[in-house]
Amino acid sequence: MVLAAIALLTIIALSVVYNREKSKNAAKFSNATILPVPPTPKTSNEPWDKYRLPDSLSPQYYNVTLWPRLVMNANGMYIFTGTSGVMFTCVKKTDLILIHSNKLNLTLFNGHHAKLAGLSGVTAPAIKKTWFQTETQYLVIQLEGKLKPEKSYWLYTEIIAITQMQATYARKAFPCFDEPGMKAVFHITLIHDLEMTALSNSQEIKTEKVIMDGTYVTRTIFGPTKKMSTYLVAFVVSDFAYINAKDKKGVSVRIWARKKAIEDGQGNYALNITQPILEFFEKYYNTSYPLSKSDQMALPDFNAGAMENWGLVTYRETALLYDPRTSANGNKQRIVSVVSHELAHMWFGNLVTLKWWNDLWLNEGFASYVEYLGADYAEPTWNMKDQIILYDLQRAFAVDSLTSSHPLSRKEEEGAAVLRMLSEFLTEPVFAKGLGIMNRWILQMGYPVVTIDTQTGSVSQKHFLLEPEAVVERKSEFSYEWFVPIKWMKKDQVQDQLWLLQKSTIHRPMKVSKNEWVLANLNVSGYFRVNYDLGNWDRLLSQLDSNHETYFKKQVKPLFEYFGTISSNWTRVPTGHTDQFTQIIALSLACSTGVEGCRELTRSWFKKWMQNPHNNVIHPNLRSTVYCDAIAAGGAEEWNFGWQMFQKATVAAEAVKLRSALACTKVPWLLNRYLEYTMNPEKIRKQDATSTIGSIASNIIGQPLAWDFVRANWDYFFKAYGTGSFTFSRLISDITYRFCTPFELTQLKRFQKDNAETGFGSGTQALQQAIEKTTAKIKWLAENKEPVLQLHFNSAVMGKGFYISKPLGFVLFGLGIGAVLTIFALSVVYAQEKRKNEVNAVVETRTLTTAAPHSTSAPSDEPWDKYRLPDTLLPEYYNVTLWPRLVLDEQGMYIFTGTSGVAFKCVKETDLIIIHSNELNFTLTSEMHHAKLTGLRGTSAPAVLKTWLQTQTQFMVIQLKENLQVGKSYWLYVEFRGELSDDLGGFYKSEYTEKGVKKVVATTQMQPTAARNAFPCFDEPSMKAVFHLTLLHPPGTVALANGMELGTENITIDNQKVLRTTFEPTEKMSTYLLAFVVSEFTNIRSPPEANIRIWGRREAIESGQGDYALNVTLPVLKYLENYYNTTYPLSKSDQIALPDFAAGAMENWGLITYRELSLFYDPKVSSTEDKEWVATVITHELAHMWFGNLVTMRWWNDLWLNEGFAMWSVVKATSEDTTNLLSFFLKKDLMVLQQVQRAFTVDALVSSHPLSSKEDEVVTPGQIDELFDTITYSKGAAVLRMLSEFLTEPVFAKGLHNYLHEYAYSNTVYTDLWGKLQEMGFPVVTIDTQTGSISQQHFLIHPEAVMDRPSGYNYEWFVPITWMKSGNNTGQHWLLSKTESYKPMKTDTDWILANLNVTGYYRVNYDPQNWERLLKQLTSDHKVIPVLNRGQIIDDAFNLARAEIINITLALGTTKYLSEEMEYIPWESAIRNLEYFFLMFERTEVYGHLQTYLRRKVQPLFDHFKVITSNWTQKPSRFMDQYNQVNAITMACKTGVKGCSELTRMWYRQWMKNPGSNPIPPNLKLTVYCNAIAAGGVEEWDFGWQMFKNTTIAAEAEKLAYDPNMIRKQDVTYAIVYIAGNVIGQPLVWDFVRGNWERITKDFEDGSFFLGRLIHGITKKFSTEFDLKQLQQFKEEFEASSLNFGIQAIEQAIEQTKANSKWMSENKAQLMNWLIEQTA
Repeated sequence: MVLAAIALLTIIALSVVYNREKSKNAAKFSNATILPVPPTPKTSNEPWDKYRLPDSLSPQYYNVTLWPRLVMNANGMYIFTGTSGVMFTCVKKTDLILIHSNKLNLTLFNGHHAKLAGLSGVTAPAIKKTWFQTETQYLVIQLEGKLKPEKSYWLYTEIIAITQMQATYARKAFPCFDEPGMKAVFHITLIHDLEMTALSNSQEIKTEKVIMDGTYVTRTIFGPTKKMSTYLVAFVVSDFAYINAKDKKGVSVRIWARKKAIEDGQGNYALNITQPILEFFEKYYNTSYPLSKSDQMALPDFNAGAMENWGLVTYRETALLYDPRTSANGNKQRIVSVVSHELAHMWFGNLVTLKWWNDLWLNEGFASYVEYLGADYAEPTWNMKDQIILYDLQRAFAVDSLTSSHPLSRKEEEGAAVLRMLSEFLTEPVFAKGLGIMNRWILQMGYPVVTIDTQTGSVSQKHFLLEPEAVVERKSEFSYEWFVPIKWMKKDQVQDQLWLLQKSTIHRPMKVSKNEWVLANLNVSGYFRVNYDLGNWDRLLSQLDSNHETYFKKQVKPLFEYFGTISSNWTRVPTGHTDQFTQIIALSLACSTGVEGCRELTRSWFKKWMQNPHNNVIHPNLRSTVYCDAIAAGGAEEWNFGWQMFQKATVAAEAVKLRSALACTKVPWLLNRYLEYTMNPEKIRKQDATSTIGSIASNIIGQPLAWDFVRANWDYFFKAYGTGSFTFSRLISDITYRFCTPFELTQLKRFQKDNAETGFGSGTQALQQAIEKTTAKIKWLAENKEPVLQLHFNSAVMGKGFYISKPLGFVLFGLGIGAVLTIFALSVVYAQEKRKNEVNAVVETRTLTTAAPHSTSAPSDEPWDKYRLPDTLLPEYYNVTLWPRLVLDEQGMYIFTGTSGVAFKCVKETDLIIIHSNELNFTLTSEMHHAKLTGLRGTSAPAVLKTWLQTQTQFMVIQLKENLQVGKSYWLYVEFRGELSDDLGGFYKSEYTEKGVKKVVATTQMQPTAARNAFPCFDEPSMKAVFHLTLLHPPGTVALANGMELGTENITIDNQKVLRTTFEPTEKMSTYLLAFVVSEFTNIRSPPEANIRIWGRREAIESGQGDYALNVTLPVLKYLENYYNTTYPLSKSDQIALPDFAAGAMENWGLITYRELSLFYDPKVSSTEDKEWVATVITHELAHMWFGNLVTMRWWNDLWLNEGFAMWSVVKATSEDTTNLLSFFLKKDLMVLQQVQRAFTVDALVSSHPLSSKEDEVVTPGQIDELFDTITYSKGAAVLRMLSEFLTEPVFAKGLHNYLHEYAYSNTVYTDLWGKLQEMGFPVVTIDTQTGSISQQHFLIHPEAVMDRPSGYNYEWFVPITWMKSGNNTGQHWLLSKTESYKPMKTDTDWILANLNVTGYYRVNYDPQNWERLLKQLTSDHKVIPVLNRGQIIDDAFNLARAEIINITLALGTTKYLSEEMEYIPWESAIRNLEYFFLMFERTEVYGHLQTYLRRKVQPLFDHFKVITSNWTQKPSRFMDQYNQVNAITMACKTGVKGCSELTRMWYRQWMKNPGSNPIPPNLKLTVYCNAIAAGGVEEWDFGWQMFKNTTIAAEAEKLAYDPNMIRKQDVTYAIVYIAGNVIGQPLVWDFVRGNWERITKDFEDGSFFLGRLIHGITKKFSTEFDLKQLQQFKEEFEASSLNFGIQAIEQAIEQTKANSKWMSENKAQLMNWLIEQTA
């Protein structure tokens, strides 16, 4: 018995008649009742609760009559009925009959399930009761008296059921003693339809026509079988045909199959080889074939490869049928192997059978070995005997080196390998006469590795384990030692065999000279591995290099060319059998490693076949490779063609090739569709489902999809396959084969834990082995990844001229570890482990680390355990001196030292000073305290009692011996040091390279809570003070801070020359606005009176990248001064671009810091969008100089005051500027897209939050970080825009002026200003034009979500409604209540449009009639409706549909007019909303129809821009057109518009040919780069990566690519999110982030803003129950960790996933139908 060629585990095949899953509902038959007794809840000692039969009864023979119905009955079921009688002998006295019965309905006799009678005059005891014991699968018959030993009885039953056979499935056909040791004779009768043929184990002896139940049927009676086990019973009813022959002894050989297959000659090969194989085994066993006939049947549905039923062998079609026109040599070889295997069982397994399954290896190991001998006899030129090394020995090695292996009793391949070893050392004749079973090989799991030391002659053995540190829990009486027969050679001479009989020995002949080598285990005849001393390894490798004729000298390209030559340019097949196989390998490797000409060859063949489906030009041997490669390189068209050919295939081998090849596609939605097909037997036969999933999992793109799919549908797969199907363990092995990361190991263990109750059935061991293999691979990767990559990426030369190319290196590396190399692309983000050592001082003996000498272990009511400062002290001013070191110290760290003094006033009596400090090391005072306290202005300071650092709340706590005096001022002085880390927060370092020299910058990012990382301070926004700053820095550098430099002087400290720069005192300001930078940057500046400077890398400044920023800064400042009616508060405005910066920019007062992308602009390579971004960010940050800096929120809960006003100021400044530097951006219109619609998306979730939260809801640093989100920025700006509109602009501006003047240099609370801003969310206003009714309700994207946050306003708003009727503006109406009637809006003919120009922060819905009129207007003349409202109609409609307020097809209807639309805003609105469709459907079959529909809409837009740009050679003149041109190309390429992909690839290819001249228009670079790299391969990606590394322009780098050595830390979250945006990359990223979560959170421990963006970007595609479950598990793990931020982003992701899932279930089918209708 054998599986397909790639099988890894022992096979227990199933009989075909019953292999399909049937309904599990019990049919209610008139005379059939099941009276089960519930199984004993706990395992008991009762015999019916044990799985083995008692030894009290022995069966002798059965009479079985079965009648299968091949049409459905009234209940829609296929059933069979039957009768069964078994004659058994009582061996031991008993009052119990236990007989196997599983899922059978038995007719009752007087309330019992069976009748019992005595034989030969014996009286049978009466039946007391009967029941089914479901767990152990018994029919239990309890008797009134006892059966008598040595007496025989007859047990009779009548059956209605559905069945399968081996290993324990005979009990599903009829009640029987279903154990292999319970052999008996079987008399079988089958009743069947007249036109059908019946077969069974024995020859038919009588066929007659009879009437049963009023119907004519055929009754076929078979002769009695030989005495045999139940698992070998078989019967088939079919309309199959056969071909036959008789051997020399008169044995009838018949090959049965579908009539068409037989007529086509597909059974001829099997018939031809059966006779010689039978002849060989008769000679080999010296025993005649035991039966009179040998039927072999090919079945369309069969779970195993084949099954050795005695006299009626059943096969998968691929294992028996061969068509020379379509079948490959591999199919032919498989057939001869499988037939040989099954026929070997006719003796070994059937004639002589194992007593119990623990000795299954006797059956399978022997058959697996001799199959090669039988096949070799049938095909003597194929050298089949040697192939056991590939197909059994190496496979067994892989599994048997795990601690979860087991002794030989269940290992098929190991059995064959051990038998082969026995045959080799006993010699074949001795072995054939009698097998000596060696207990050490049979009763121990695993195998040894033999180590030979040629320096000493030492030979030793030890148990070989893949994971050497794994613990072997299974004990062995032989201590894992073996008797090892070692065949070996010295140099080129074979030596005498050595027996290793102990742990180690000395064998002098193996001690050799330096010019000799030893090779052991010749021809791999032994079941063990061999290791040598290093010297012998070197000599062996040298011998391979100097004198071999195999792989190393025939690298892939020469191999490919060689076979191209001998096959006349691939037009014919080589003559040699092994050459035919090697040709396949050559083609497969050549295509997979990118050998030029290979893919073009395979695709041309496949394309020819597509053009003429009736003429397949691809040679059968090469079809598997060609089909796979062509489908992988193609898309939906190629896949659909392959699917159609698969459905039409009439030759099983052809169907298998196509079924496997369909799994090769790289298109995720096709793979997901294919996975769904595996659960539909009408699409994929159940026998093929698990192997199909395995094929998908072998695709690197399909593997995570298959893993998720199986887990999400685990209940189905376990029910269908888990309780007996051998394919189940293979499924688990396949989907976990590539696992090699700690996260994947965690997933495996979680999977094991989550499904422990359901269990894993026959896959239990496979799962354990997957865990063990993954553990070993993790260790292997950790130890070998770097050297292997170094070897391959350096294009290493091995031996004499052996060159491994990079692509081939990847392939070999992947094959070597069975791991997913794609994950390495993600690992680059964190390629080097960040040094996490604490800053342990060694310079000063009185310096402490930040480890707290005293710390409350759990939160208490003590003030130092609260995150907010007490209200007892107020800072007045600071004196801070800092000295950053820009070179590594002795410990390999960048550090800074400093001193700080703060003057503060006591406002409430206290004996505590609590001041923020985080990750700083302090120099202790002489009293061993962290700080020194003195009084000011004659005040005496209390003595310090003790000091400590409270790590959790980030405080330095100073406990005094007495209270401070109210109204008095004090001075607190500290000395400290800290690390200039690379975490982009506090005082940190940034690095860049200029002219090959690495430069280091010391810079800061204090917002929101990181000033405490630079020096001790009262780090809350309301604790404003004046700062006197001094910086010490190296010569050649410049120092900057918030204030203007007062002077720089040269000084010497500790024999080191440094510069000391002092700065003017700051204005009274918050700590989070502090900034200081030390660098080698240069600047450009405006005229002295303006004092504006732009700082950056010298190369960037000198190339003019800062010019645009300098030009726009002064106009923006002037505009804001005018708008706020308040002079710019400072004497200078520095703006600096940093290579490493986490945010886009930071509004430090007087020294604004930026990402380079946000400040630098180069007109030669930067796009319009880049320019607009620079203007936007500069304006935003300069607006903060008033809103946020001059007037600051009191606490972070009012952060929107800073950010909302800054965002709104951008709109005002860029839309009203008259300098022509900004006005062309039309920001006022773009705000609808960039802020309003963006805010709508998040604010429609119940996990949203108000603009202004309660102070006690925002306490910890993590909670503060979470406020830097879309609500704060975008909703803040949107609401301010609405206020400006309905208050009118003059009133609004006047209010701002008064506000700024009243609260200058202080803090504000906004609870009394526009109180309704405390309410989260927004309304949807519904207008019913039939009645004139207007109503509002809280808009939630997920209508069933529960709103936990209460509102003092009951989620009602005052809504300003501007509106028009049929194109006429009708003014404004205020909606002040939940609902009201407004008669002017009542109409039957005109269309109503509300929220003109989208000035209000609300959505609008209408009655269906008004929607219809609006859509009609769009179709007839869309320009009548304002352009902003055209975008609004689309955006509102799609979101209303998602919230289930309107139908989704109505929303889609708003896009039907787009083929006429050429404006940016409507198109952008449509694309953004359709992006949700792409996100949801790109992994489903809907995706193809969506592409077709949108292709027709975007084609006119693409053509329009082709015309107005003179065939893409010019830039559109209108700003909005420049944006929309990007949309046109992006959507055209995404939907497959002809000419688009070719255009982008042509531009990119031109650039590749001349890297110094980039022909791609700057505006289009991101789109072109993305499309060209997506359509290309390694060459395109490597070129892009090289350009990314070479570029000195930030905007260009951002377009090209997304370990600090590869990706800057500031770009990490962007990089990961960009990868997640790729449908292929998304599951890899999700696994990567979860697997590296601890590292990521450590690196961004102060950056919940970035983690929130990360979580959203990764999870936005989530839409399944399984996705939701994973998110919820992630949340549980997150909450259980010590992290206290980011939870809101996870909750929002969970809520969004729930909404996505519900939306998909409700809309997928409807959308599919709509799209099909629109594209018909």
